[in-house]
Amino acid sequence: MKRTFLISTFFILVILSCHHKVIHIDYTGTIESGEYWYTTIDAPTRSFLGMEFQVLSGSTVDIIFADQKGFHDFQERIIVDSLLHLHYDLFPESYAADFYFCNEGEEVVYSYSWAIDSGPPLPIDVFIMDRDNYNFFIQNLPYQALAVYDSVVSVHDTLEIPQDDYIYFIIDNTLLHGSPPAGRVSYFFSLSKLIPAAFSYFSDISYLDYDSVANVFQVPGADTLYLLVNNAGYVENGALPEGPVQFHILVSEE
Repeated sequence: MKRTFLISTFFILVILSCHHKVIHIDYTGTIESGEYWYTTIDAPTRSFLGMEFQVLSGSTVDIIFADQKGFHDFQERIIVDSLLHLHYDLFPESYAADFYFCNEGEEVVYSYSWAIDSGPPLPIDVFIMDRDNYNFFIQNLPYQALAVYDSVVSVHDTLEIPQDDYIYFIIDNTLLHGSPPAGRVSYFFSLSKLIPAAFSYFSDISYLDYDSVANVFQVPGADTLYLLVNNAGYVENGALPEGPVQFHILVSEE
């Protein structure tokens, strides 16, 4: 009886020693605002994986699992809807302004550049402000701009609208504001709206706007499982980028 117990114990120890936990991901890294990190996991369908995720510094992010098509759709998830496209010639001591009514929470991208056929680029000032402050601006009263770019030859930036209002985009070539005029300026200005496009992902094992996760899940039917840590935004109900995020993630077979 004693011998049988020892043999049984021996076999149990052999079985336990042969069962090594497979580590698929053990990674610590940092992603900047506007960026995302991704990797792939090759694990048998219906097997179980354990995931431990922790933000070490920074704000919340999205932890998304998708198949190959969903990942490609994620990369193409932003639709640009053109709102304004302007071409102006500005002489010294003049400015141009245009406006667009934007909804609260709407995100727009704007771009200013000098016209190629107008010779060397000359610096100019760009102001973005709401309607009330635009009225102060044209009356030479104190104003509060949403964004100011002094003495620039090009701009490409985004802005989230704080409230429903007319937003004015001012290209200034006068002495009254910012840098002095350097001559006649010909330039292009465009304004577009960024609209998140839908993409497919495994919502039951993904986590939007989280800073820590510990979970065991079953691998869905996908040849290759894509894992994304998103700090770029543009995901419905997802996290908003607020700066760099350092994180650690561990994924292993259970």
